[in-house]
Amino acid sequence: MNSFPPLKLIAAALLGILSAGCVSSGALYKVFPVLNDGKYDSEFPYRNASPQLEQISNSIKLVNSIAFYTSYVFNRQSGIRGIEIGKTSLEKNAVEKIFYDRTASGTATI
Repeated sequence: MNSFPPLKLIAAALLGILSAGCVSSGALYKVFPVLNDGKYDSEFPYRNASPQLEQISNSIKLVNSIAFYTSYVFNRQSGIRGIEIGKTSLEKNAVEKIFYDRTASGTATI
């Protein structure tokens, strides 16, 4: 029985893989001229994905939000409890009124 020793078989497989991967990029541009347009291509080497990438980028939106708050500060000696705040006038019993806002932003995909 004539068989390759394992080392020769591995070397032959490696040589086959390496030679299959060696393709001149100049030849690819001649066969597929769309590759030489300077735009991003998704599936090498034949398909231009610029329209799809533009559609994807148009589906991403920036979302900004802002909320405005008013805080009322009460004197500890006034004895007002949280449960009583709804029953009393905030403006009348507050010793200080503070305005502030909080912002948030993020991206969303449609």
